[in-house]
Amino acid sequence: MSSWAINRSPSRMKNNPVSIVSPMQHHLRILSAAMAALVLSLPALAQPNADAQLSGLLARFDTLERAVDPITASQEGDRDALKRWPDVTPAAQARYLTQWRTMRADAAVISEAALNADAKLNRRLFLYTLDDRIAAAAFDRDRMPFSNDSAFPSTADYVARTLPIRSEADAQAWLARLEALPKFYADNLANARRGLKDGFVQPRVVSLRTLEVLKGLAPDAAAPDKSVLFKPFATLPATIPAPRQEALRHEARALIADKIAPAHAATIAFFEKEYLPKSRTSLAARDLPNGAAFYTYLARMHTTTPLTPDQIHQIGLDEVKRIRARMDETIKASGFKGSFADFQKFLRTDPQFYAKSKEELLEKASRMAKRADDAMPGLFATLPRLPFDPVNDFTHLALLVEASSVLLVRGDSPIRTFADYLQAARTRPTRYGSSGIGSAPHMLGAMLGGLANLSQLDHAPYAGSAPAMRDLLGGHIESLIDPITTNVEAMNNGTLRA
Repeated sequence: MSSWAINRSPSRMKNNPVSIVSPMQHHLRILSAAMAALVLSLPALAQPNADAQLSGLLARFDTLERAVDPITASQEGDRDALKRWPDVTPAAQARYLTQWRTMRADAAVISEAALNADAKLNRRLFLYTLDDRIAAAAFDRDRMPFSNDSAFPSTADYVARTLPIRSEADAQAWLARLEALPKFYADNLANARRGLKDGFVQPRVVSLRTLEVLKGLAPDAAAPDKSVLFKPFATLPATIPAPRQEALRHEARALIADKIAPAHAATIAFFEKEYLPKSRTSLAARDLPNGAAFYTYLARMHTTTPLTPDQIHQIGLDEVKRIRARMDETIKASGFKGSFADFQKFLRTDPQFYAKSKEELLEKASRMAKRADDAMPGLFATLPRLPFDPVNDFTHLALLVEASSVLLVRGDSPIRTFADYLQAARTRPTRYGSSGIGSAPHMLGAMLGGLANLSQLDHAPYAGSAPAMRDLLGGHIESLIDPITTNVEAMNNGTLRA
C-alpha cells in the first residue's frame, strides 16, 4: 500500500469543484486523488536517504495541493481552508508554476536506482504529473473559467449543497467564504476578459449553456433565504443558542442580498453583453490561438500517450475498419442473406437474442463475461484473482433512490411528440446519446428500441452526460436520455424538449 494508486480521497476524483474554476487542472480528476495521499502512502519507518528525500518532496507537493484546492482540503479536515475559495489569479498561478518547476528539478536529481520499488513508481508518477502541470500552464486555461456544463458560480453552489455546519466555527467559516465570493467572481471574470482579449474563448453553444446555468443559480436579493447559498444555515446545531443562530442567519442574508446577488447579476450581464457576442462559432480547439499545439497537448493529456491527434484519429478509423471486417465475416459465417442493415435489424428484433427469464439472462451474461476473461491477459498485465459468484456472493440491502430519466431533443427539433420520435427511429437513422455504455440511460434506450421495434435507433455512448449534452445542443446527435433533475431549467426555458 505504498504506491500512489491507493486513493484515500474520492472527492478529488469526482465532482472536484476546482476543475470548474481552474480548467488548467481538469485532468487531475484522474490523478489528484492519489496526489493528496502521498505522505500517508509512503512507509513511515526510517528510509534510505533517496526514499527520505522523495518522501519530503511529496509532502511539499501535498501542502501545495491544499493551497491550490482549498475546497477539497476543507473536506479533508483543513479548518483554515474552510474560509477560502481557490485563488485563480494569474499571480497565484505563476507562484504555483514556480513551485512545480522547483519540485520537478528536485525530483529529477533523486536517483531512481537508489529508491525502493514503491518509491520508484511514486517518482515516475510524480514526474509525469509535474510535467503535465507545467505543460498545461503554457496554455493558461484559466482564461476560459467555465465549461459546457458548469461555471465558476456553480462551485459555490456545489459547496453549499454539501457543506455540513456542526458548530459556530463552521458557520463563521461559511460566512467568511460568502464574504469572499464576490472577489472569486471578479477574479474569474478578469480571467475571462483576458481570454476575450486573446481570442481564447468558448464556442457560442457552450456560452449559451453557461448563461443558462448562471441564470438558474442567480440568488434573489429580495429572498436570500431561497438561495442555495443560504442552505447551510437552514438547520443549525442545537449547541448554538437560538439568538445566535438568528444573528448568523441575518448576516448570511445580508451578504447574499447586498454583495453576492449584485456580483452574480454583473456576471450574467458580462456573459450577455461581452462574452456571448465574441464567442466562437467553431467547436474545434484547433481554431483557438495556438490551437494546434493546445489540441496536441489535450490529446496527450487525455490519452497519457505521446500520440498526435492525427495518429489517434487514424487508430479510430483503423479500428472501425477492423471491427466492420470482423462483423462482415460473422455475417457471412452465419449464413444470413441480406444487407448489413438487414442484419442489424435482425439482431435487434429477433426474439432469439432476448433473454426470456432472469436465469437465462444470467446464463448469457456469464458466458459473455467468461469470453471477456479469456481475452483479458492479452490486454492487461495485472488481473484480479479473487473469484466470485454473481448470484450468491451479493445481495441487495435497500432501495436508496428512484430517479426518473427523460428522452430529450433540442427545443428547435422537428420532433414534437413521442410518436414523432418513434416514427423517426423506425424510418431513418436516429441516434440517442447516453452517459456511457451500460449506464441506466443506455439500458433504457436499448429497451425502448427492442420493445418499440425501432430498427433505425442507434446508441452514441459518452463519458458522462456533459459531453453528450454538448453534442445534442451542437446538433451531432438527435436525442439524449438523461436524468430529469439536471435538465429542468433547460426544459423550462425551451432549450430542450422532453
